[in-house]
Amino acid sequence: MKYEIEKDQIRIYDKTHFDPERILECGQIFRYEKVGENFEIIANNAKCVLINQEDCVIIKGNQIERFVDYFDLNRDYDEIDKRIVEKFGLSREVEFGRGLRLLVQDPFEMLVSFIVSANNHIPRIRAILNRLARHYGKDMGDYYAFPTPQELGLATVDELYSLGLGYRAPYIVKTVQKVLDMGGIEGLRSLSDDELRRTLCSFMGVGGKVADCIMLFAYARYGVFPVDTWIVKAYGRKKSEGEKLRAELCDKYGELSGFVQQYVFFYKRSNPEEEIIF
Repeated sequence: MKYEIEKDQIRIYDKTHFDPERILECGQIFRYEKVGENFEIIANNAKCVLINQEDCVIIKGNQIERFVDYFDLNRDYDEIDKRIVEKFGLSREVEFGRGLRLLVQDPFEMLVSFIVSANNHIPRIRAILNRLARHYGKDMGDYYAFPTPQELGLATVDELYSLGLGYRAPYIVKTVQKVLDMGGIEGLRSLSDDELRRTLCSFMGVGGKVADCIMLFAYARYGVFPVDTWIVKAYGRKKSEGEKLRAELCDKYGELSGFVQQYVFFYKRSNPEEEIIF
């Protein structure tokens, strides 16, 4: 990925492997907004704007160095795409989704976000998370940072009900308290995939699919394959077969599972009548 850092911006020249719309609209991030032809993103306590120009994409914002890791700019997606196609086929899905990148996000923000996402839709998820930020996060001037565990730990169940969290309100309160008791969840990075998944599933409101999303989008565990309704449909299975399908997909795709999942998810959601050859 060819890019340059210039003061408060990153200029990306390889647009083939950096498509803002595909990166943001494949279910891995919620706090973003399209403004004209650009996208505004709030990532934890930082903000950036993606400006899509004819010959490049410009990432402009504060704490700009953080967005190099956030967008995983030093990973060679051309090599990943070639490996997926050579080993598994899937040229249709890879070609359709080319420009997708897996973000590397904050674990606590992902934990809360994906608890909120269960049985929910993206506009409502985004609204709830923005309300949490406004009520408990730090005022950064023109936006609110996502609350820290200490800040969100001040929330009561009744307050969260009033913010529209519904049955998820007690989940968030108990999960945040557990995070505080543990001293945070950054330390979970040292766990194996199996240990990390078991630990995440011990939080109230976190099942296997949510745990896999957190592992993939926060801990960069690329050997996991989150299975939701779109993935079940993509492979022609029943919802009750989700865990079995997950195990089969992880076994087949190995360390490329997370990348394959994003391509398959993006393709199936855009082409609901098509099935994936497995």
